[in-house]
Amino acid sequence: MSKTQKWATGIFLAPIIIILLLAVAIYLPPIQNWAVQKVTAYASEKMGMEISVDHVCLVFPLDLGVDGVKIIQPNDSIPQKKDTIADLKRAVVDVRLFPLFAKRVEIDRLDIYDLKMNTANLVHEARVKGTLALLSLESHGIDLGKETLRLDMAMIDGARLDVALSDTVPPDTTESKNFWKINLDKLDVRNSDVTVHMPGDTLQVKAVLADVKAKQGFFDLYKGQYDLASIDWKKGEIKYDNNFQPRLKGFDANHIALSDIHLGIDSLHFCSPDFSVVIRQCKMKEKSGIVLASLTGKAVMDSTRLHLHRIAMKTPTSDLQAEVALDLNV
Repeated sequence: MSKTQKWATGIFLAPIIIILLLAVAIYLPPIQNWAVQKVTAYASEKMGMEISVDHVCLVFPLDLGVDGVKIIQPNDSIPQKKDTIADLKRAVVDVRLFPLFAKRVEIDRLDIYDLKMNTANLVHEARVKGTLALLSLESHGIDLGKETLRLDMAMIDGARLDVALSDTVPPDTTESKNFWKINLDKLDVRNSDVTVHMPGDTLQVKAVLADVKAKQGFFDLYKGQYDLASIDWKKGEIKYDNNFQPRLKGFDANHIALSDIHLGIDSLHFCSPDFSVVIRQCKMKEKSGIVLASLTGKAVMDSTRLHLHRIAMKTPTSDLQAEVALDLNV
């Protein structure tokens, strides 16, 4: 090989070698952490927040582990105070590489551990804060081009969410279209609860989700269509309180506390104005002593009528069976 050929070969191979070295370097821990520091510094400057990451580990091809993520922003009313927007102990994600080139995302594993969050003033319509012990999901079939998503499995454990709605935000009249279609194979919620505060904290509703399982869901966000093959809710609780009304003895419509909720639902469908549901099982207790021992049947509603088919309700002292066809304009 002549000297000219050697130089030509070297010039041709140099960019390829450099690219390969860079590709290999990104999997070295020192390079990873250096890159993360640069990215977090840039993001902090652009977003006006303090963003930090303790440790990052990337394993070929796209198996990523992140430890100690914190996002902090200045308080909007007290200059010397800071709000923690997010505090994440650990996140692990395993994504397949080659489907990304076809605008598809295949997630073999996504686990989030010990998350603390507070949206503060980031979302004007509501403030959401709380903690999450574990979020785990698998998703094979996210197509960014077709805007479709399939969740093979999603599991939430130890979530404590507090949602405060605001009444000072004008309605958003900006037109936006969301064409995403979501298929859900299985959802499992454990040891969790959600509390919602209405504007001014006039009303408060808390739902305890000790054991909730849902299967075979389909959600069309453009049409507003929501379908679930089944939902099972065990050991549930619901508390409703009108915070400006006194508490009364006996049944108090302003302060309702339901416990021992066992709910089994099949074939849930909603696409306004149509709604249908099959109640396989429903029982609960109210703090005043009222007990619903059993409720089964089917409910169907459209824009004009409500149909209740084979409704059977039992309490410890009563038994009711009914068929109802009711015009909504009555």
